[in-house]
Amino acid sequence: MSNTEDRSPKSFDGGRALPLGGAAAFCVAFVFSAWRACVLHSAPPTVVPDLAAAIQLKRLSTPIALCLVHEGEWEWARGGRFYVATDGVQGLAAKTLTPTAATAERANAAGAEPPWRAGAEASGGRSRYELAAAAAWIGDWWRLQLRHALRPCLNRFAGHWEPGLSPSALAALYEQSAQERPEAFPLSGADRRDPATGRPVPCSLSAMARLFARAAEARATSDTLVPARPAGWPGVEAIRFEDFAMDGPPAEILASRLIRSDAEADGASARLIHALRGHGVLLVGRAEDAWTANDGDGQTVFVERAGVLIGYYERDGRRLFLLRSPTLLPASGDHTETPLELVSIDAIAGAWAFPHPFRAQCQRERDGTIRLGVTDGEGKPLRLHLPEDLELGFAGCLWRAPGGQLRIAPQADQAGDELRIAVHPRGFLPLEEPKPLVVAPIQ
Repeated sequence: MSNTEDRSPKSFDGGRALPLGGAAAFCVAFVFSAWRACVLHSAPPTVVPDLAAAIQLKRLSTPIALCLVHEGEWEWARGGRFYVATDGVQGLAAKTLTPTAATAERANAAGAEPPWRAGAEASGGRSRYELAAAAAWIGDWWRLQLRHALRPCLNRFAGHWEPGLSPSALAALYEQSAQERPEAFPLSGADRRDPATGRPVPCSLSAMARLFARAAEARATSDTLVPARPAGWPGVEAIRFEDFAMDGPPAEILASRLIRSDAEADGASARLIHALRGHGVLLVGRAEDAWTANDGDGQTVFVERAGVLIGYYERDGRRLFLLRSPTLLPASGDHTETPLELVSIDAIAGAWAFPHPFRAQCQRERDGTIRLGVTDGEGKPLRLHLPEDLELGFAGCLWRAPGGQLRIAPQADQAGDELRIAVHPRGFLPLEEPKPLVVAPIQ
């Protein structure tokens, strides 16, 4: 059967498309809800950034309010386009990195060596545990994608329990690993210690990825706690490998090196975009304040600033990359309105992806429809973004998703033909070679 028509699947669950008036009403409602969220939940008025100037001047960092972006691919009202892999960052918990006076006092009473200081008293002020915080967000994001709740963990920097992976526990596990294998887990030098704790900090993307790979290999149960207490740490940290939410090893997308030419920038941008669309959010290092390692070629860099790459903005062939960054976290207080950052490719020094597998199975029902089941590596149902994640081999096929179960209805004139179905869940990769699912000929 020849078919040259539009192959995008259409819903048969209450209409194929919004009428013009409905679409307009939806757009107005979305704009109003975003405006309302910005106005009601932010003390100062929301500033809409001049992205045209930012992309023209290649600004290293341009803050943008969380309420101005949303999931998917869409036009920016002032020109250009956004692609945002997920707006799930709104569900990510705050990661407090700067101890208060009370927290520092408790840490010192517990034997912190060197003694901790409150953030306001520490010279330099800004925490250097950004890599630990960004990595914790990666684990939290994947737990949410896999439909697991974020468990509360003690964040010793905050002095209380916070949802999700604890940056203090990650930092302690990394530092303990460094004391056991210093060549595999490099720490910052004496001149780059955290101003509040006085300790060296995690500074290698590849070493942090090793912790995620270790978690994937261990696949420990939720009752298994891994203790970590490097020398001089004020207490024992307990961390669950299950909270890393890893089903396999991480993948390096960009080596930890500075970008020094337009050709390198173009290649790096293309790889980031491909990985972002294929693997979901990425862990990235920041070129700002990075320093060169003394390896053979002198090009590998260490980073003390890091973030989670969640999307990008494109205009006139140029791009800015959208980060959730610990750099903009306030020292204390409510973090829910913390802005995102748009950065140029020159501001990024290394990137890692965290691939997760999925399975897809088809089953023909008695009514002639085809039931499609898509699950993660643990067998839990995956949420598909429809219709973008679904590709049907013939035009005119309809789909619906009652109760989260996807059903596909071929047309009567397709009898005797093969119906090829392919699914592309965002951030997930098939366990087998990528190929469409083939359903038996329609009778």
